[in-house]
Amino acid sequence: MNPNKTNDRRDLMAAVEHSREKLSAVRESRRRLLKRTAGSEWYENGMKERTPINQIAQAERALVQHLIGGDPQAQVIASDSSLMKPAYEQTLALNRSAQLIGLRRKMRRLVRDAVYGMGICRIGMTRDRTVPVREIAPDLDEEAEGAEVGVGRLMLEVISLESWVHDCLAETLEDKLFCGHAYWVEEEDIEQYLPGVSKKDLIEEEKRWIDERGDAMAGAISRGTDGEGTAQYGKRYWLWDLWLPYQNVVITTQVKGTGEIAVVKPWASRPGGPYMFLQYLEIPDQAMPKSVLSDLVPVHDSLNSTFRKLIDQTREAKTVLGFKPGHEDDAQRIIDSGSRSVIQMRDPEAVREFNFNGPNQSLLGMLLQTRELASILGGNTDLLAGLGAQTPTLGQEEMIQGKADAMVQSMEAETMDFLREVFEAMRWYLYHEQQEPIPIVKKVQGTDINYPGEWSAASAGGVRFDAYALAIVPQSVVYSSPDQTAQKFITVWNTVVMPSLQLGLMSKVPDMDRLIGILAQYMNLPELDLVLRSPSEEEQAMAQAGGGMGEARQSPSTTRTYVRRGSPGPTRQGNAMQAMQMMGSGNGSE
Repeated sequence: MNPNKTNDRRDLMAAVEHSREKLSAVRESRRRLLKRTAGSEWYENGMKERTPINQIAQAERALVQHLIGGDPQAQVIASDSSLMKPAYEQTLALNRSAQLIGLRRKMRRLVRDAVYGMGICRIGMTRDRTVPVREIAPDLDEEAEGAEVGVGRLMLEVISLESWVHDCLAETLEDKLFCGHAYWVEEEDIEQYLPGVSKKDLIEEEKRWIDERGDAMAGAISRGTDGEGTAQYGKRYWLWDLWLPYQNVVITTQVKGTGEIAVVKPWASRPGGPYMFLQYLEIPDQAMPKSVLSDLVPVHDSLNSTFRKLIDQTREAKTVLGFKPGHEDDAQRIIDSGSRSVIQMRDPEAVREFNFNGPNQSLLGMLLQTRELASILGGNTDLLAGLGAQTPTLGQEEMIQGKADAMVQSMEAETMDFLREVFEAMRWYLYHEQQEPIPIVKKVQGTDINYPGEWSAASAGGVRFDAYALAIVPQSVVYSSPDQTAQKFITVWNTVVMPSLQLGLMSKVPDMDRLIGILAQYMNLPELDLVLRSPSEEEQAMAQAGGGMGEARQSPSTTRTYVRRGSPGPTRQGNAMQAMQMMGSGNGSE
């Protein structure tokens, strides 16, 4: 295929339309999943049936928080000691750039998209100007004299599957002949995307949340499809950016066009193209990966159907007071009396309370079992979400925790590999196309002294960027609450610092004042410092004489009782069964 030929571009657009058609069923399945996540109580176009137990939303939140809860960080590793300083500075620049582009927030969106099917992003530079390539990358000796590269701001754009297309006839995604995404362009900006093209030859579009086939897109769940209110933004044009890997070009053309009006640009940037993909559940010989939430759909629907019936049965439950003929006065006395009143009755057995309808115990048992199954299918999401103990003993709890980790281990590995690819791409751009210095904060080794600095590709000193290795800091992607961080401090203090001090293995002196300050900060206890004061001269003298300060007095006769508890507490299953038995015992009628 020659992308510069009009006829070949027509054939390309026909192939794009064919692949979009093939992917339409996948997009529709994803929309149904998103509707279930949205539930029934917030969006007008969400689920029509009530969703009292949103298991899919819970599984999504638990997986995303587990896979990318923290602020991702990378570490550039030097191959020898002479490169340690530039590797350290490059690490600071890389992690600072990750903060500037909002990598944590965008990685969470990518992981969330991958949970629903596939996470897609476009990474590159917004090029404001060009400079000679030797000023940016002096290591590229093979570049011709006078070659230039674009320079600008690093960006990472998350792309929805709704606006995506790739070659569905390819055996694998890596073998695709084309891929790309659609986006909206304002009338005043169209010259940047299709320079030299007359606006009268373009198809003006109204931005509505429907695709080119007229189907409601995922965005219509909260917005609708009418497009009302968009006229104030002026005219818009709907464009494709299509990357052809084998020709290594990017074609910009209209979504509903034939390809005749197009701009073809060589891809003269990072090897591998502009797009990156995160997938969790690939199935052999399929054009698209499978959503890890799709198997939850039947259980989610069954769970909510059962619970809706139980709610209706509870609403219809009745408690009535029955009496035998001739004992109306006894019944009336009971109605008129207060709690613990003393009343006279001719025959107490002639007036009795009766319960009718109410929750069916079999349905309640079905609900509890379905709830457990939903957690298992989601990768033990109850444990991932921290919803309490799952087993009656501590040892079993630890085994279950390990099993839950094993069930999501492949997703963790895929996330880490993808994150490493993202950082590698960022590093490539920063080294080859970044010109503006990146502000960094350096630290004097062995001290608490920090000082500001800058990093740019020119500061690499002519060393090739691939002379370094790259490692992801695994713990950086794991979310840790302030209370958890404080607990980690206490654990390290008790298990490492104090034993090392007692054995004389530490050359440093612990700073208790700083430890208290850190714990007060993480535990949100600013008053903690108020209960501590400097000792008086008398107390200092007592301490030096060995009397101690504020030392607790202990009785010479003491009795200690040690209780070893191996259980983390009551489990949810045990509590649920107990509740069901209590409901059953009070649910009979006579």
